[in-house]
Amino acid sequence: MKDKESILELVDTFRHFSKYSGLKPNLSKCEFAGIGVLKSVKMAVCGMKCIDLCKDTMKTVGIHHCYDKNKYLENNFCEAIAKIENALKLWRMRNLTLEGKITVFKNLAISKITFLSFMSNVPKSIIEQLKRIQNEFLWNGSNPKIKYNTLSLDFKNGGLKNVDVDKKIISLRCSWVRKLYDNTCHDWKIIPSFLIKKIFGRKLSVSL
Repeated sequence: MKDKESILELVDTFRHFSKYSGLKPNLSKCEFAGIGVLKSVKMAVCGMKCIDLCKDTMKTVGIHHCYDKNKYLENNFCEAIAKIENALKLWRMRNLTLEGKITVFKNLAISKITFLSFMSNVPKSIIEQLKRIQNEFLWNGSNPKIKYNTLSLDFKNGGLKNVDVDKKIISLRCSWVRKLYDNTCHDWKIIPSFLIKKIFGRKLSVSL
């Protein structure tokens, strides 16, 4: 919405829809926020909560959004790291084999940050923290007995398919390329396609 009048028009549209469908939004639980030049503007509209994204966060599809980088990091990645550490605490007390620990980390730990990594840029500090937690879990806090790169190799190459955190996160980011160049039409493709053409002078062709 571009201004307050647009928001009121949207609410009025909901009101008409509710009249005929019986479905009604709970406006007291709805939130809205200004973005761009209006990012810190606060206003009262129809009982909805207005969020100042310079000070607070708004959570959509499981991710906190705000303009404060420290708050963004704390509410998203630090929260995910805490969940990972709590999940691994329960498994540290069990006498698992190295293969078992790799399976636990792959299915119950790294999975807690997969969606967030898919949707957002992961700070290097978080990647290093993940790798530290991973090594401490696999080797019970002792020095690794097998090199990280070797452990991440396939079975046929002498590894145990351990999660390579760096490559895992890179692969999640690169998966957007496939989505960008498939045959579907979506509005979200407009901006990245425009920027690619602006930087390279043409739309790149990618073989999927």
